[in-house]
Amino acid sequence: MKTRPLKEIMRIAEEALADGTLPDHPNVGLNAAEQTLWRRETQLRWRLTKPLESVHGPRRKKRGRGWRSPLARGI
Repeated sequence: MKTRPLKEIMRIAEEALADGTLPDHPNVGLNAAEQTLWRRETQLRWRLTKPLESVHGPRRKKRGRGWRSPLARGI
């Protein structure tokens, strides 16, 4: 069975969420392949909406830079 286009899968899933049912529910009308495609797409979209710090942790200054580090030179 051929899967539907991604736009249609996302529309069906959004309608199901608006009705209060999860897209994983069998009565929604998505087969197993379309459900996995929907899960993957929602994870990708979630990562795009969040700032990088929330996904990868805050950026922080590195402590030492090898031989150039004041700590390494004993200063």
